[in-house]
Amino acid sequence: FYRVTSDSKVIVPVHVDDLIPMGYPRSAITAWEDSLAKRFSIKRLGNAEWYSGVRIERGEGYIHLSQEGYWNKMLDVWGMEDARTKRQPLDADTDILAMSQLPDDPSYNPNRADMTQVRSLIGGISWPAEMTRPDLNFTRAHAARVQTDCSESAFQ
Repeated sequence: FYRVTSDSKVIVPVHVDDLIPMGYPRSAITAWEDSLAKRFSIKRLGNAEWYSGVRIERGEGYIHLSQEGYWNKMLDVWGMEDARTKRQPLDADTDILAMSQLPDDPSYNPNRADMTQVRSLIGGISWPAEMTRPDLNFTRAHAARVQTDCSESAFQ
């Protein structure tokens, strides 16, 4: 939700029952909270440090958003706790479609991957791609092209 006037702006993202009002000036946010409190029981918790699984760090001149906890949980679910990090998990010139259909790699495994696991992996990438890592959208979209029929080797 948002409200913009000539001298103020209040934006309120909502996730289930969590609201995090932001904007300027502070008095506009307080006025919005006061009007909401007239109809509902609310808690004013101050500056957010976490919101919907996203850690919020503030410093002088910056705000840093992180989903490190989410990634650690996903790596554990996928059995990749010891995986090394890479700036971008899929290079722009990687053709996962070709890799899943006609790989030249001698270690190619023609067995089909478990589609539930493949979709779980792609879905797991979707949340951070939408929230804090738009750079992962290429990887997510490229992997989604083969989600209904891919070899095990395509997702190793």
